[in-house]
Amino acid sequence: MCSHVDEISFFSLFVPEKFHKELDGLLASGAAYNVRIRRKDERKYCVVVDYETEAPQVIATRANGIVGVDTNPDRMAICLVTPDGNRVWSRTLVNTRMFYGSANKTHYEVSLLVKEMTDLAIENGCAIAAENLTFKPKFVSG
Repeated sequence: MCSHVDEISFFSLFVPEKFHKELDGLLASGAAYNVRIRRKDERKYCVVVDYETEAPQVIATRANGIVGVDTNPDRMAICLVTPDGNRVWSRTLVNTRMFYGSANKTHYEVSLLVKEMTDLAIENGCAIAAENLTFKPKFVSG
């Protein structure tokens, strides 16, 4: 048996300014969308709105070459190769600041390296190839 709720509550929803135009357009369009509400704590909820969008325009393909990425603890080595595998140029992007902060700081510093590498790939109209690494936990001695 379902319980009936007689009281209806209304709450304000904070939407960051950068999403206002997109959300207004979605609501005015009549397109289908999903809304999920998740309780974060006693006073706060997280609201997620998702919907289908058109696929983005392809701006980089392997036909223009590939930027290969080699990740290391303190740097990324990148190399642009032609579609047939000949080296065009290589660079090393170094960032030692990622060792001196919280996990969020490390994530931010790594994202700066990724953005720099992505910008170079877009500038050259190339695809990106990267290693798929799996790290084992560090050995801890008792």
